[in-house]
Amino acid sequence: MAEITAALVVKLRKMSGQGMMDCKKALEEANGNMDEAMAILRKKGLATLAKRAERETSQGLVVSRESDEGKTAVLASLCCETDFVANSDDFAAAAAKLADYAMACSADDRVDSVLATELDGVKYSDVLTELVSKPIE
Repeated sequence: MAEITAALVVKLRKMSGQGMMDCKKALEEANGNMDEAMAILRKKGLATLAKRAERETSQGLVVSRESDEGKTAVLASLCCETDFVANSDDFAAAAAKLADYAMACSADDRVDSVLATELDGVKYSDVLTELVSKPIE
């Protein structure tokens, strides 16, 4: 079994935004492999997302974007359970990213298309999963 150092746990925490103990457990499960540990944390994030899917979301942000030529615009709404979350910098950044992803889709695309859209090699569904599973500090 690989030695799980505090520095390795801190590095994974910075990469993932997850709690120290979650990072340590993921590294232990992955035998110290950083990529496998990230995959474990993502899987845990999907489970968290599924648990929260039925909860009422009465808070959030609406972000707008307009194309440079002014012919296309989007309004993107990202909802959450509490104003505490809605007022966090991470949530505001995710809402802004949602608007960017929506601008990257054609006008007739549906929500699933936005979730599957990639910008800079990252799907919005991955951005959302990381946001939902990230503890608010």
